[in-house]
Amino acid sequence: MPDVLPPADAMITAPITCNSLAKWAASISGTLPLGMLIEAVGKQQPVLAMPFSNWAQISFPAIQAVIRALSEWGVTVLAGDRAGGSGCPAAGPRRGTAVNWVSGG
Repeated sequence: MPDVLPPADAMITAPITCNSLAKWAASISGTLPLGMLIEAVGKQQPVLAMPFSNWAQISFPAIQAVIRALSEWGVTVLAGDRAGGSGCPAAGPRRGTAVNWVSGG
């Protein structure tokens, strides 16, 4: 079956949950967006992912392993301090900062 969408030059997935990051790394393509992200990595297309989670979830060892794996496969993952903070309310005393989005036009 031919693709119904035009080919992408690059992909950005923001925000993405830790759940979706883990499914992506495990190649679970239960949704169209996850399937497209899996294909993008397989095609070696540039992909940027920005998790939206608190620091406690981002710091969980399995999620850190997922972030490392995706990075090794060529995905740019902006999480925690690399993204200016976690971007969502933090669990416990550590607090993330909001990301300032700028639209070019």
